[in-house]
Amino acid sequence: MTDTAGKEAAEGVIGAMSSVFRRVNDSIRELAARTAGDDLWSFFCECDDAACREQVGLTVKEFDARRNDGHGEPILAAIHGNGASSSAAA
Repeated sequence: MTDTAGKEAAEGVIGAMSSVFRRVNDSIRELAARTAGDDLWSFFCECDDAACREQVGLTVKEFDARRNDGHGEPILAAIHGNGASSSAAA
C-alpha cells in the first residue's frame, strides 16, 4: 500500500467514525429532549482522532449551542481540543 493510499484509508476511517458518533449524538439529543429538566447527558467526541472515545456531559441546551455554533467544526472536539480548529469555541 502506498503512503497516499494508506492516508486515504485512514481518512476514510476517521470520517466514518466521526459520522457514526455524530448520528449517535443526534439520537441521544432526541432522547434527552423528551425528558424534562436540565440533566447532563453523555455525548461522544466527534474529533478527527479515530482512537478517541471521550465523552462529554452536556445539557440539551449546551449541546444545541455547540452544534449550532456556526463554525462547521465537530462540536465536541472544541471542548477537549482533538481535531478542533482554533476558531472552534468551547
